[in-house]
Amino acid sequence: MGKRWMFVVFLPFNTIVNAGSGSHSLWAFVTYIIGETPFPEFTAVVMLDDVQVGYYDSNDKQTVPRGLKTPLKTEDDLIKDGTFIFEWMYNHLKMRLRLLKKDVSGGVRVTCLAYGFYPRHINLTLVRDDQPVAEQELTGGEVLPSGDGTYQMRKTLEVSTEELNERHHYSCTASHLSLDNKLDVSWDSEAEKVQLSILSALIVIVLAVILLAILICMKRRHTSQQSLRHPASSDGKVEQILLTSDSQT
Repeated sequence: MGKRWMFVVFLPFNTIVNAGSGSHSLWAFVTYIIGETPFPEFTAVVMLDDVQVGYYDSNDKQTVPRGLKTPLKTEDDLIKDGTFIFEWMYNHLKMRLRLLKKDVSGGVRVTCLAYGFYPRHINLTLVRDDQPVAEQELTGGEVLPSGDGTYQMRKTLEVSTEELNERHHYSCTASHLSLDNKLDVSWDSEAEKVQLSILSALIVIVLAVILLAILICMKRRHTSQQSLRHPASSDGKVEQILLTSDSQT
């Protein structure tokens, strides 16, 4: 077996800082192997932040930017379509935002989850009664890779049973480059739902009582009208009976 030599080069190109998108880094990881090996003699991987955006090896001799189905063979195409890849990730990856509730011992767990966003910089806020919840009350908050080139973040708040009995309104707000405006989702506590249910039941009961009162009044009125006509008819019958009796005698 012949000797093998492997050279590894790490090339950080630049760090881009933007107030709207945060900081980003562009770097390349290059390996060169001398000698017989089952691996390509030369490989290069280009990374934007921690997302692979380009790959090249000496076996295929083709540059393959992330997201393209066909390899590129010219430097001009690489520059042009590489830029397109980056813009596509900015313009077409729309993040998702969810507000989750899970019953736990002693209360519920409210989680604000943002996922499917790129780049990684995001402002995620859990709001209670129109006021941001203090970070000390929350768990999570780290930006994590989703495994598909996008990122996710979650912030969780433990809500006690006592707090559930109070009337609180929870919402989740996210600001990101992929959004034209802020994205908001809301959740109302169980206490407010119970109050709404009680209010609905009371309204139904009141309507039923009113309807019953109307029916009773209508029935009494009908009975009164019948009683006014009934005595005259009875007197006529009695008078007729008396007259008949007198004639017979």
